[in-house]
Amino acid sequence: MTIYTLVDFLTGIIEAIIIFIMLNSFLESKKTFPKVVYVIGIIVLALLINVSNHIFHFTLLNALGMIIATLLVSFIFKGTIKAKMMIAASSFLLLSVLEIIVLCAITLVGQVSVTEAVQNPQLRLLGIIISKMMALGIANIFYIKKANII
Repeated sequence: MTIYTLVDFLTGIIEAIIIFIMLNSFLESKKTFPKVVYVIGIIVLALLINVSNHIFHFTLLNALGMIIATLLVSFIFKGTIKAKMMIAASSFLLLSVLEIIVLCAITLVGQVSVTEAVQNPQLRLLGIIISKMMALGIANIFYIKKANII
């Protein structure tokens, strides 16, 4: 197993954590469920994301698969179907837009083409790390605002 294979696997886990932070920011946890249910939810979502990424790669079907996976897992939270659908789509859009922004930044700063940035393992790894850190930061801002900490 290479570092790149490990990062591809960990990407699903990080995205699942980010999505759960978003769900927790806008929906209410069900008091009847123990905390372990939410941990299992993160694990299930991570597996579903990784399966979707593995099967569909960079296609629209992957986007649909990730949104459906998020929607399915969101039923462990209280909220309307409409709210859950909005959060599932918004979470995917947040992750996608940040990846595109980071890709554009890497191509501008590194003076490389998009194809080269995506196919170069080191640049791809850098892009994944930066985009997931940014997404985690933004999701945490939503969570902190909900908790009225700032």
